[in-house]
Amino acid sequence: MKHEDIMKRILFLAVLGLALFLGTAAMAEKIKVAGIYTQPIQQKWDATLHKALLKAQEAGEIEYVWSEKVSNTDYIRVLREYSEAGVQLIVGEAFGISRDVRKVAKDYPNVAYLMGDTFGPDGRTSPCSTNTSTTPANSWA
Repeated sequence: MKHEDIMKRILFLAVLGLALFLGTAAMAEKIKVAGIYTQPIQQKWDATLHKALLKAQEAGEIEYVWSEKVSNTDYIRVLREYSEAGVQLIVGEAFGISRDVRKVAKDYPNVAYLMGDTFGPDGRTSPCSTNTSTTPANSWA
């Protein structure tokens, strides 16, 4: 499977996950969503997800904040800050720091996490893997 096809599947799953999350929440209140990106927001995968979330914000469906160029050494701090700030859904990637992200997720049971991850689901995070050698993009929880 081509890398571009994998990225399209990941984006589809992320948008589907967001739609399902929004569909189950009370629509009288906007869902608070945060994006944490390790790369510049112009990077193809991040930019596509970011644009979709901006569009949902412009439509009045969500409140959206984001951080870009977050290093792995700073990622957990940023993840905790958003989790403590009342964000209800956090999207991002957990490559290389999966175990730490899962520990944070256990500390915040009222926050949903949609993370790019090479590990399988564990009940608190919904990973989308881009590691085609182990788990294809359809490793959705």
